[in-house]
Amino acid sequence: MSYAKWGTGTLALSLLVGLVGCSQKMTKEEMKAMMPERPAELNHLDMFVGDWNAEFTMEMAGMEEACTHRCNMSYSWDCDNWVLVEKAQCEGDDMDPMKSLGCWSYDVKAGKFRNFWMGTSGMMSQGAATYNPGTRTWKVKAVSHTPWGKSTGYGTMTVISDDTVNWDWKETVFFGLIKVMEGHGTMHRQ
Repeated sequence: MSYAKWGTGTLALSLLVGLVGCSQKMTKEEMKAMMPERPAELNHLDMFVGDWNAEFTMEMAGMEEACTHRCNMSYSWDCDNWVLVEKAQCEGDDMDPMKSLGCWSYDVKAGKFRNFWMGTSGMMSQGAATYNPGTRTWKVKAVSHTPWGKSTGYGTMTVISDDTVNWDWKETVFFGLIKVMEGHGTMHRQ
């Protein structure tokens, strides 16, 4: 290791130790008082809690025919009602069954819902959503990492009733110039 790297590392460590040593002491009660309250916006996610069946049709680039999939999904609160967990199992036209796991929460500073999703096919996505209570519509944008590359997805979920949600989704690559997937479907509460 060069002396320059050693000197820079030593300086950074000294500053860190100095800052930690100067930090204010606090009690457990003071720390608890600093914890934020659960955002009221999380209550909008209550509409999904429960078990659902879904059917959707998906068109993918390079495939001649659209695929139809059926899913069983469940949504439940975790982490003291700060995180909504989604679990799904889907099967479709001549495709292997797929399982997925998703998490939703609310980012107070950004004023958006955050979501993370991953599935057994190696796909992962991370996104943000907004909700309009007047129209009962969710707008979602996510970046996905899939076996075929990175894409950006855009979707809408419209709550038709307490037991029915319609949705559509489109994924693109190359700054939105090429569509790689488009789908739409309906969820029904069991």
